Amino acid sequence: MNHKLITLVMAIAVIASLVLIGCAPEAAPPPEEEAPAEPTAPAAEELPTWDLRITTIDSVSDMEDRDGEWRDDIYQMTGGRVSMHLYATYELIPDEQVMPAMKAGTIDGAKYFCWCNPELTQTGWVEGALPYALDNPTEFNVLFWYRGLDEIFEEDYANYGVKYVCPWHCDASSTVISTRPIEKLEDFQGLKISTFEPLGGYCWAKAGAQLVSVPADEMYLAGKTGTLDGVGWGGAHQYYMMGLEEAFPYYLANSACGTLATNVIFNQEVWDSFGPEIQTMIECASIKASIKDSARKYDGESWGREPYVVTRLSDEDEAVLRQYAYEYWDELAQRNAISAKVVQIYKDYVKELEATKWHREGVELPF
Repeated sequence: MNHKLITLVMAIAVIASLVLIGCAPEAAPPPEEEAPAEPTAPAAEELPTWDLRITTIDSVSDMEDRDGEWRDDIYQMTGGRVSMHLYATYELIPDEQVMPAMKAGTIDGAKYFCWCNPELTQTGWVEGALPYALDNPTEFNVLFWYRGLDEIFEEDYANYGVKYVCPWHCDASSTVISTRPIEKLEDFQGLKISTFEPLGGYCWAKAGAQLVSVPADEMYLAGKTGTLDGVGWGGAHQYYMMGLEEAFPYYLANSACGTLATNVIFNQEVWDSFGPEIQTMIECASIKASIKDSARKYDGESWGREPYVVTRLSDEDEAVLRQYAYEYWDELAQRNAISAKVVQIYKDYVKELEATKWHREGVELPF
């Protein structure tokens, strides 16, 4: 009996274990291994941008035509990183305050007329032109790129604390428009002419004119009211763009300069912040603008005279003005050693041109 009971108990135990095994939940599958995360690319570095205040020497009516393409080229070449806001002559600050304002950081850059405040640099009186020295912008470029003026000007501006970038050829000639005709030297007597000495003003003053300074946008009214008798600010195209022919209907065709060079300058800290790539873009755009502007002025030198009554001095009278100019060169050379060096570079080149008779001859040189 006991044996049968034991056997029964064992059978029940076996059956129960089998039931328990059959009802047990299936084992969970092993967790799948997660794929390694894709490496994330580093965030693109945000490039610096500049929003610049740039003054020019141009009138409001002329500024966009002359300087707008320059501004737009720099914006495009730098991929929109450099924006320039242009201000006409005297619009933001007086022209005479451009250099101090730039050094102080009030403005960032300028298309600058060195004669507005020539005492600020050693080369201020001789940088842009010498009267009766050069016939065209190419001759100036020879002196700048191949006779050493580039290094002289850049070092001189650096000593003041400003970056000199390049010259900007702003006119093809330096002539006088006036309220009454100038046909002989005596006609200069008593005329009030808005100009600068290096543009030919020194020679005209020696002939009897009085030199004054009138902002570009005030010249028309000054001529109409009789407070100004003449303007010596460039050539026919310049005067056409300024709309001065009604106030000053007479055009003296004798040009005292074959080119007038302003310049492009920047605050030194701003310039340094650009880095070499942006600096090169700005320099290239500025040189292009200078070349196009000088060609534009040459293009307009003939048709720009059409609204005027054109007069011309005799060869004898112009020879007198030329001798006045050579006297002025010697006066400029006495200002300081750097000016003397620049004047000598001019003299050597002019003598070279006269001696080779390449494209000019017959001018009597006193040096």
